[in-house]
Amino acid sequence: MSRATLFSVSLASFLLFPRYFPEWRPVYFAPLVVTTFYSHPKERVLLWAMLSGLLCDMGSTCFMGIQAFLYVSTALILYKTQKFFIKERWISLPLISALFALTFYLLSYPVLAFFNHPLCLCGTALLADLQHVILVDLPYGAFLSLLTHKTPFTPQI
Repeated sequence: MSRATLFSVSLASFLLFPRYFPEWRPVYFAPLVVTTFYSHPKERVLLWAMLSGLLCDMGSTCFMGIQAFLYVSTALILYKTQKFFIKERWISLPLISALFALTFYLLSYPVLAFFNHPLCLCGTALLADLQHVILVDLPYGAFLSLLTHKTPFTPQI
């Protein structure tokens, strides 16, 4: 499956999930940005991250540019992870996407605090973010990974 199809599925989920599943909000374009880790240089990855973030900013109620900044910062931090995860393994994309989402959520605390957004920085909020990554972002990344995986799926034990 091509990157255009992955973008289309991510965009469709970005447009439809808030309407039909308001509590189920993954980092919509994380799998798209993560797939660019394997095929593009860092500058192109950061461009994809910025465009994805700006698209999310257009649908967000926060200040314009926060999502773009978070996408770019997270992509910059996690760009080297493609060296540790093999592209051909179907589980690599969901794991890096979940790591992308967790880093995204953790970076959002200081960024939102910078803009005087009221925050609840306690252990339960961090555990809720971790739970959200495990229950929402990891299955979302796994679903998109199975859609984009080029070789037939054979589980390896």
